[in-house]
Amino acid sequence: MVECLSGFERIKRTPIPPAYSVHLYHVIWLYILSLPFQLAETMGWWTVAGVGITSFTFLGILEIGSQIEDPFGYDDNDLPLDDLCDVLCTEVNDILGANFPSHDELFTSNNYYPISECDLSAFDLSMKTKSEVRAFLMQQTKHVNPINLTNLKIVS
Repeated sequence: MVECLSGFERIKRTPIPPAYSVHLYHVIWLYILSLPFQLAETMGWWTVAGVGITSFTFLGILEIGSQIEDPFGYDDNDLPLDDLCDVLCTEVNDILGANFPSHDELFTSNNYYPISECDLSAFDLSMKTKSEVRAFLMQQTKHVNPINLTNLKIVS
């Protein structure tokens, strides 16, 4: 599972460089704008239909490429990761024989505190805006003491 997670994080954090996207965009438009001059002599009035279909195809591929660049989100065409995580949780619970709450039950409960040494439940955090949660997390990290790894003992 850790390998899968690191692979997903690599996909998420490695977008296509903007220079590639801009170059591809310009090349496609240059091709589309020059295509009628190449086809007009041989196709006549059918050039309009040919260029229209070709433009629709190439611009569609360009847009599909930009949409699937980041498949991890909440847009209509993104991967349903919440559903996949619920299925995975159910499978792990079945294997372990445990009865853990579902994703929705966990994050709407006032009994789940996702941040240690914090008085806010997951439900309380979900009611805050992104900026409020970020400010809260920044405030919390100021009070964290780093672990001194030299004092750790491994018990076997």
